[in-house]
Amino acid sequence: IGKIVSRVTNDTETIRDLYLGVLARVFSGIITMAGILVAMFFLDYRLGLVSLIIIPIVYFWIQLFQKLATKNNFKVRSLVADMNGQLNENIQTMPIIQAYAREKEVLAEFEQKNEENYQTRAKLLRLDALMSHNLSYFLKNLTLALLIWVVGGKSLTNGSFLSLGILYAYIDYVSRLFEPVTQIMNQLSPLQQALVSADRMFQLLDEKGEPVEQGRVARFKGAVSFKDVEFSYEAGNPVLREIQIDARPGATIALVGHTGSGKSSIMNLLMRFYDPSKGQLLIDGQDVTTLPKQAVREHMGIVLQDPFLFTGTIRSNITLGNPDISEERVRQAIEAVGADRFIDRLPNGLDEPVIEKGATLSAGERQLISFARALAFDPAILVLDEATASVDSETEAVIQDALLTLTKGRTTFIIAHRLSTIKDADEILVLDHGQIVERGSHDVLLAMSGIYAKMYALQSKRNLELKSS
Repeated sequence: IGKIVSRVTNDTETIRDLYLGVLARVFSGIITMAGILVAMFFLDYRLGLVSLIIIPIVYFWIQLFQKLATKNNFKVRSLVADMNGQLNENIQTMPIIQAYAREKEVLAEFEQKNEENYQTRAKLLRLDALMSHNLSYFLKNLTLALLIWVVGGKSLTNGSFLSLGILYAYIDYVSRLFEPVTQIMNQLSPLQQALVSADRMFQLLDEKGEPVEQGRVARFKGAVSFKDVEFSYEAGNPVLREIQIDARPGATIALVGHTGSGKSSIMNLLMRFYDPSKGQLLIDGQDVTTLPKQAVREHMGIVLQDPFLFTGTIRSNITLGNPDISEERVRQAIEAVGADRFIDRLPNGLDEPVIEKGATLSAGERQLISFARALAFDPAILVLDEATASVDSETEAVIQDALLTLTKGRTTFIIAHRLSTIKDADEILVLDHGQIVERGSHDVLLAMSGIYAKMYALQSKRNLELKSS
């Protein structure tokens, strides 16, 4: 994330400087050089021809500078991105770093990158100092010295080549000619940095994006079918195989299984973050791959295990700025999930400020707000991905009571590790290594004495032990 942010902020700012200052100075320098060369030809065509030698010198000068500077400029931009990425990661994980007393190690790692960045920039500064204005002044003085020594001396002794006035004017033009040359040379370093930044930005812009489609579809009834669906993140390594699910409108489908069994992958397909590698995913009989992704998601709501709150207020986190969500709908949503118990106690109620990631709220409070957000959008299909995993027992009881009301009229998919939360589901699907190995209601699966029954027995035993202790 930090590396992407670095490209969006630092690299774009460098490109901005290119258009605001660098190109203007380079083009004005080129025009000034051309004007002075033309004036030299009017003064004396022989001196004008001699002066043209400055053009190949400047060209090879620029080529040499680019060859020497490009590698280090790429390295600087990469190091800046790495440092931003590390800072972003360190700030987000600071409690972990402090808990394991890794402050010194993390600082040392950052200092190493910072020192490398310093040394690389120092190389660029030395190169810039050597090949920009200093070299320009040296060449100007060398040219004037040669001119006075060779041409001027010969003319003054026999008067066969130049008059004193023309020689003086020519020396003045040479001095003026090197002013735009120096100006151009001084822009080589920022020009090279901008070209490197542009290359990095185009790498980001050339990444395949997801088109924002304007098409919309009517609200789903909620019939969801997976027809022999297979899916793999990497070719040849399927994570889902022969998935068959038929959810009628308003049904509650629960997905259980060990970590890596494919539960979240099914949700990713349903939300169209990915599309099936094989088979079909149908909603109300329509293949979702034929529908705009935004249109599909418009009628879906999702609550994740780790809820994310944006900087703003509780109200803005529920509505996400959607003007179609009225105050009444917001109120109904928070009351339905029981969030009004703590929101009404806050000094500003729904207008209580929320800082980054909702750091001033407890995990349970953040989860209740994310529930209210999903409900305020009134989705036809609701996805609960381990939605009660981060809440305490009391809050879980409140959510369980609310879920009976919330799931009415909408198809609900629940991923759960706490099997006690899905006993009332219409169908429970047990996944193992990407396949559905058991399916049925809670009572049916217990009677089968299979994987689900063993999982439920282990959790019930653990809960009894916790209560007795």
